[in-house]
Parts: sequence; C-alpha cells; structure tokens
Amino acid sequence: MLKFILLSFLLSSTLFSYDSNKEVYFFINLGATQASITSQSGIESDTENGFNIEFGATRVWNSGVLASFSMEYGHVSILDQDINTFGGDIKLGYQYKDFSAFVIGSGIYQSLDTNDAAGFGYGAGFEYIPFDHVGLGVEYKTYNMTSNYFEYDFNVAKAYLKILF
Repeated sequence: MLKFILLSFLLSSTLFSYDSNKEVYFFINLGATQASITSQSGIESDTENGFNIEFGATRVWNSGVLASFSMEYGHVSILDQDINTFGGDIKLGYQYKDFSAFVIGSGIYQSLDTNDAAGFGYGAGFEYIPFDHVGLGVEYKTYNMTSNYFEYDFNVAKAYLKILF
C-alpha cells in the first residue's frame, strides 16, 4: 500500500506540475453506488446500494488528453456486513468539449465488520460537464480483493454529481 501511495504522489506531482499549455481543476464527486460481492467460488454473492465521495484533480492538455488523480471513500452494506472502502484512482482519457471518456486504474482498502481486505482494479467512465462548476458522471470498476480469510470480486457502478472549483 505504501508503494501505491508513493507512486500516486510521484505521478500526481508530474501530471500537475506547472505548464502554461494545460487546464487543471479540482473536484468533489458525490455519488450513489451499486456494489456487488461475489466469492471466488461463485457460491455467495449479493448486490446493494451505497454512497461514495471522491476528491481529486484533473489536468487537461490543449490536445484534449486528460489525466486525473483522486482519493475516495465509499460505504455499502452487503451480506449483513458494513463495508467501508478507502482508495485512489488514476484516470487517463480524452476530453472533447463538455464530454470526457477515460479508463481507470484503482487500488482500494476495505474494512468489513471484523476483516480487512485490499485489492487492485480497473474500469472506465464518462463525464458530461455542461456548466463551469457542475457536471455529471458514471463509472464502472471491478476489483479482485484479498483478505486473510477469503478472496472475492467487488464490482461498483457509480453515478455522481461533479462539483468543480
């Protein structure tokens, strides 16, 4: 996890260093999620709704290429367990006018009632930002999670309100 944090810091400092040929904005995403857990054996699974809050920064070059780094917190109750998720995303994509499309690389840590788990995942998303400070977005990510006792897949679909500043 420390390596992920250090790599994220290095990448974000490189992406957001001074350059007159770019646009950088900071954001907060407030979202609703639908998360599902499936055990590696496929025997036990469930899907529930939750919430998510994310803070980060995005850099857009004049060519339309974008890079973003964000940290997030999410909560959902699945299989009679409260799951708190803490993680970070790196997004790379393209922005054309008010629309953005991107791929996501992500790492998360989860606190499940009495267990902890960690995993890496990937996904994709789209955003529409028609106003200077407000936009909408959707994302889908899938993770392969490992805890001390079991392994499972964790999938998240998220719709969010983006507030830019």
